[in-house]
Amino acid sequence: MPNQTIALTAHLSPRTHFKSWIVHCLVLALAYFMGGKLGDLLCFYPDYATSIWPPSGIALAAILLYGSGVWPGVLLGGGFSVSVEYEVA
Repeated sequence: MPNQTIALTAHLSPRTHFKSWIVHCLVLALAYFMGGKLGDLLCFYPDYATSIWPPSGIALAAILLYGSGVWPGVLLGGGFSVSVEYEVA
């Protein structure tokens, strides 16, 4: 199966491939952030850790589907989620 993915993206120029990678990472960061907000809503007590964290499943699925190259999207989404939640300046 991995050979089919390589064959499908082999005809793309490096610039197009880079743009596609950026889009994947940004969409993943947004999905991770939104999942974090959903996890915060599922928290039983305010300002405590949540027992359900949907972004972990989102990150796992993205890495399994698109490979380890999308880790910057997970990092960006996680960092943004924490910085908005705790108002880190």
